[in-house]
Amino acid sequence: MPLQLEERWVSPTLVPHFLTQDFARITPTDYLKATLPATEVEHVVEAVRPDPEICRLLQIDPGAPCLILRRTTWNHGRPVTHATLVHPGERFRLSGRFRPET
Repeated sequence: MPLQLEERWVSPTLVPHFLTQDFARITPTDYLKATLPATEVEHVVEAVRPDPEICRLLQIDPGAPCLILRRTTWNHGRPVTHATLVHPGERFRLSGRFRPET
């Protein structure tokens, strides 16, 4: 059962060998962390009603709510990635935990 639909842009200038990786052996995220770690990350979350193609790909009913997470990463001010992650609302929960700086 699909849990996420992902579209990811990766800077070909900063990560030129991204498309030649065997992502059956390493995840795209792990490869990026090892190659060019993010020094800044932005997450934007929104609730949407997906279009028919997304419904088909995620195997959800038309009109079912989804959460979209848009994530952008930078390395020392240079944009490295932008990802759009679509999650069926009934199959996804967003949570976070952090330790405030003291």
